[in-house]
Amino acid sequence: MDQQPGNPQWGRAEDTQPVVDVWEQASQEEVQGRERVSGPLSLGLLDSQMAQSGQLAPVQTPPAPPRQRAPRRRRRWRLIIFAAIIVGAVFILPLLTAQQPHFAVDHAWTAPTHTQSANTTSPASYEITVALVVSGAFTEFSLPEHYNVPQGIAAGPDGAIWFTLENSNQIGRLTPDGQLHEYSGDFSTPDQIIAGPDGYLWFTLGDGNQIGQMSPDGDFTLYNIRATSAIADLTFGPDGSIWFTEPDGNQIGRWDIDFGMQEFPLPTPFSYPSAITTGPDGNLWFTEGRRQIGRITPDGKITEFPLPEDSSTPDAIITGADQQLWFIEPVIGRMVRITTTGTMQAFQIPLVSVYGLKLAVGADGNIWFTNTPGNKIGYITPAGKTAEFTVPQSSAAEPLEIIAGPGGTLWFTEFLRNKIGEFKLNG
Repeated sequence: MDQQPGNPQWGRAEDTQPVVDVWEQASQEEVQGRERVSGPLSLGLLDSQMAQSGQLAPVQTPPAPPRQRAPRRRRRWRLIIFAAIIVGAVFILPLLTAQQPHFAVDHAWTAPTHTQSANTTSPASYEITVALVVSGAFTEFSLPEHYNVPQGIAAGPDGAIWFTLENSNQIGRLTPDGQLHEYSGDFSTPDQIIAGPDGYLWFTLGDGNQIGQMSPDGDFTLYNIRATSAIADLTFGPDGSIWFTEPDGNQIGRWDIDFGMQEFPLPTPFSYPSAITTGPDGNLWFTEGRRQIGRITPDGKITEFPLPEDSSTPDAIITGADQQLWFIEPVIGRMVRITTTGTMQAFQIPLVSVYGLKLAVGADGNIWFTNTPGNKIGYITPAGKTAEFTVPQSSAAEPLEIIAGPGGTLWFTEFLRNKIGEFKLNG
């Protein structure tokens, strides 16, 4: 095992501060939505408490029959009115704002022409909604079944977008012109999916004992890899093998059709490896939940790079267009660039939190990410400038995973709204 490096220091980034006006332009409309409605909900209760404590002067005329319930009725009506305001803000307001310029088109999705090993669902209809924003355009594709829950996403070798449907145990395929196919078979809880250098799509299954291989035609093969724990993320290494993380097993796995399975325990106990990618140096790089970045060589030598703060919880990681590694710290709200020697430089990004295991390198050379609870996608440039864009047509889309698609597009899964989203920058 390589010698462990010392605690790194963040690099200087004074000349690469985020451009504030870029982000503020994208988020000014949301500031108005942060005002909260308040009202005199406690007046009835205050009157009642003061009367009971004797602080109110008695009336001069004999009291009417007991009126103890009046304050309760007033409170009840105030609560009803307050609840009506909340319901209106949550359900009615999105319907009113949805009248902004957009169009919806119904398409019948087409059964694949060649399926020997996979089953396809019967034809149905789905909706395509396109919404324009100041600096780009969002398109959302609604999936037929409400329980699909799209999870992982990948750009296939056929130019289509492939994704996993965890709850319905299916693999989906969406063409740029809106043709949708869904494949089912003898597999359950598909999660992560990637495009391999062999022209196939590869995906993980929930129990960790199998990896699936699917052709662009929809034929699939399941391989029993016998991993000791569930797989969180996977990637192809420079050796042609599939490398993956096992958080519960605290190890990195490698699997190859010809050579089988091999697992490498991590030096730090309970480090919870999550995301993994191939680095520019030909090694595999991964994040550890316990404030470390890991590196493993194709022959199994592991090096761990500790992060400065105890609160660091690195998640998604990717090799950028600048041939440096980038990873995100969702709890702190920070994107970090790390060289192959372990030197780090941190940039603050304007987000609430980030979920998912993927970052994407766009055609613009920027690193794109999802701000899941903020209902946004965003990017950071190699110089540290940031911008975010709100998904406009879904009040709680919660974009999860994101990838770069053909023609300079970004594609992402909306697991709460059962949609696949597309974003294209203007110009």
